[in-house]
Amino acid sequence: MKRFIFSISLALSLFSSQAFASDGNTPDVLNKFYKTFRTAENVNWSTVDDMLRIGFTSNGRQQYAYYSNDDLVVVATEIKEEELPADMKQQLSEDYKEFTVSRVYELNRNNLKEYCVVMDGPTRHITLKGKSK
Repeated sequence: MKRFIFSISLALSLFSSQAFASDGNTPDVLNKFYKTFRTAENVNWSTVDDMLRIGFTSNGRQQYAYYSNDDLVVVATEIKEEELPADMKQQLSEDYKEFTVSRVYELNRNNLKEYCVVMDGPTRHITLKGKSK
């Protein structure tokens, strides 16, 4: 079974943001965004690690689209823990018993799926990133 790889930078990019100052490119990116995500609602944006993060809801799910240089880099969709692949759920229950899952994201990059699991323990907060077998 593949091990999860710790990914602190992803956690920071998912949860930390700065106010976004409009820079001339924003309308072009938003036009691309609305063409791709036609059902997007509650749209907001910010910058994170030199990328534009557009948060939105679609089909009742919270999602984040990350753009760099006007190109879509990755889409993170918040999912339920139960929606993780079986091998990942099993590994979490075996290797991280003292932690509680607080958020789970399915990351879609060029039609390849990865998962990001944010967990809280008695003394620390961790973020795990991995792929299913």
